[in-house]
Amino acid sequence: MERARYVTHKGRRILFVDYSGIRTVEELESAAREATSIVQAEPAHSVLALLDLTGVPFGLRIVRMLGEAAAANVDLVRGRAVVGLPEAARPAGGAVPNFSGRPLEIFDDRGAALEWLADQRGA
Repeated sequence: MERARYVTHKGRRILFVDYSGIRTVEELESAAREATSIVQAEPAHSVLALLDLTGVPFGLRIVRMLGEAAAANVDLVRGRAVVGLPEAARPAGGAVPNFSGRPLEIFDDRGAALEWLADQRGA
């Protein structure tokens, strides 16, 4: 299953990474590698990304792995939006901008996340 692909919203190209339904760290790592390879083919500070984490079981290994993926792409991603993040995991998700240096917003639905990403300007 393709987990990462570009979509267009309001004329903006947005990388949609669908982690939804992933149940193991190994599957999440595989999907993150797929997304990272797509991101790393892009110019600096150009990628807008929407991550759907619906149903992903959060634990320390998963949070660490997602943080490492964000850090690997720090110079390429201009903004990230996340949907499907459980309430208990939101403090960890909210820390991503601190080490990635790029905005990350958490949303309850994809529509609001896409709107926010479409409004991101500049590097």
